[in-house]
Amino acid sequence: MLAYQVPTFVDFGRVYLPAYDVEPDYLAQQRQRRRQAALAQAEAVERCRREKEQELAYRLALAQEFERRRRRDEFVREQRRREEEQRRKIAYARRQRQLGPHALFDVLVQLQPDLLDAVASHDDDEGLDDTASDVEEYVEVALQRPHVPSTLVADPEEIDLAAAVASAVNNDDASDADASSAIGDSSTWHADSDSDTSTVEVDTSAERAASLGTLSSLANDFDSHRASFVSPTTLTFSASPSPADRSTRSPTPPLAFGSSNTPFLAYEEYLLSLLTKLDAIESHGDSTIKRARKELVKQVEAELAQLDGLKQKAWEELSASASSSPSDEEADDGSMSSESEDDEEDEEMTGPAEVETLILSSDSDSSLSSPEPELAPQTVKIPFLPQTASSSHSRRRSTRPRSRQCEDDDAFSPSSPPNDADDEVVDVLLRAHKLGEQVSQMEEAERDRADMHDVLGDEDEDSSGSSDDEEMFVLYL
Repeated sequence: MLAYQVPTFVDFGRVYLPAYDVEPDYLAQQRQRRRQAALAQAEAVERCRREKEQELAYRLALAQEFERRRRRDEFVREQRRREEEQRRKIAYARRQRQLGPHALFDVLVQLQPDLLDAVASHDDDEGLDDTASDVEEYVEVALQRPHVPSTLVADPEEIDLAAAVASAVNNDDASDADASSAIGDSSTWHADSDSDTSTVEVDTSAERAASLGTLSSLANDFDSHRASFVSPTTLTFSASPSPADRSTRSPTPPLAFGSSNTPFLAYEEYLLSLLTKLDAIESHGDSTIKRARKELVKQVEAELAQLDGLKQKAWEELSASASSSPSDEEADDGSMSSESEDDEEDEEMTGPAEVETLILSSDSDSSLSSPEPELAPQTVKIPFLPQTASSSHSRRRSTRPRSRQCEDDDAFSPSSPPNDADDEVVDVLLRAHKLGEQVSQMEEAERDRADMHDVLGDEDEDSSGSSDDEEMFVLYL
């Protein structure tokens, strides 16, 4: 009844013993699982490493792009600065050449009054010998060009980006447990630093080659301009400066802007611009560039000195010709004054000839015009406007032969050939004769005759004064 079924060993083993006693492939499965876990872990580590490398490469590429843009912007700004400085130098050189050699000293006096006072006080203390060197030193300090750094300050955003990249790289190196990845990162950074160094060397060599190429092109251009330049035969100058400006300006006046001076002025402007271009070329510490630039500057300055010599020579020739012309004018003025004195003496001898009286007979009137009823002789006054000194002078010279001819001839005949000097007088007399014919037909002849007798008496009294206010001819018809 109380029968107890004791389990056998096989049943007990199947229920309570581990599976490896029952299943022979258990160990192989465990080894396979461990291998799979290790493989998955290795894949995760590799994937994490690749992600970090990709992120690092992206950040480096971004930093390089920002650096490239920064260098490009820096180059553009530097180029603009050089162009502006070149334009300022061209304008300054043109202004200095127009002002003359005294302009530099005036500028120093205006800009450095305290400096000159210090030099004067130093003269009193140390003497003239030491003062000369001090003055040269001070002048050199005043004329020094402001130093412009070749590299510009980076933007704050770019600095923050570079710091973030560096910190990310350091964190990646610290967190990476794999020694091979750390060695790979360090080798990458060394390669980047070597590439940066090589880039700087390539940039320096490229800038040196660019400077030499620019010098060569400028030298060829200068040779071509110098060979093609032909100095004009004549140079025209502008108005000479006033006496107040001669103390501060060059004795040679500037050239006028005309067609004859165009080649000369254009060549001079080209030489000035060439000097500024040579000054803008950077030598980068290379002795070859410095020597070539110095030689080219000497040639350009010699050419400018030759142009100044041509301009000075032309001005001296023009001044000499201008000084000889006033002497000839003075001689002409002297001859004219002597002739005027002779004419005045003749007028004093012959008497005043302001009013001329001509008596025309009735026979001559009848021969010239159609038959008309005879009328009493009439007096006609023909006024004239006052003449200038030159016209009165010519009139006085022409009155003498005309009065003599009237005294010799008893009657005036318009058909007789007049002299060349009396053409105007003949025309006036013909017009007066026609006017007399018209007056003869007027009904109030008696009243006009009385008025004319009164005027004639007044003119006889005024003729002794030889006034030139009014001239008239009196005709008796």
